[in-house]
Amino acid sequence: MARALAIDRRERDLPFPLSISSRSIIEGHFKRKGLKWEEDFFLDMLASANRHDVYFAVIALRDCGTDRSVGPLKGLLHHPMQDVKATSILTIAQIAGARETAFYAEALLDPAYSQKIYALWAMNDCADERAADAVLQYFKRNRSRIKSGKFDLHALNHGIDYLRRIRGTSADFLEFLDFLGRPSATSRRNAAGD
Repeated sequence: MARALAIDRRERDLPFPLSISSRSIIEGHFKRKGLKWEEDFFLDMLASANRHDVYFAVIALRDCGTDRSVGPLKGLLHHPMQDVKATSILTIAQIAGARETAFYAEALLDPAYSQKIYALWAMNDCADERAADAVLQYFKRNRSRIKSGKFDLHALNHGIDYLRRIRGTSADFLEFLDFLGRPSATSRRNAAGD
């Protein structure tokens, strides 16, 4: 019971926590491979030819990874398995937080990186102001998809929430909100005659 309470307490403080059930699944997957719940074991698994080894190792590093894991995780950004691409950036966010803001912005603008929603999710949870221009640039590139309703709403919401936190009342953010047709503080004041 004390172990569960300690994990629950830690989960509340981390953006992408490793749940008890996820840990159990990972332990089951690696049981026959000499599992040692330590960073070096999971870093070795990142080089496995088995895509599920790589996927579960990425997730496990959320719990035991340090800054040493960030470089190898970055190397998975273009992995053939979509889930590995997605979870690697979230695991980097778990380990490094705002220190890797520039990396999240690069991933968002990288045409070869297909998991844009996960870059926006990482930024929304832990990036600092250095990614704001990249988010606005990404949204400008996708204006027609946004307006036509073909843009992923979860990605849009992550980006808007990030920009609201970072840029709040800046002119470029309010202009973007006006483009979306969402009421901004300025348009509400104008409608009220202020």
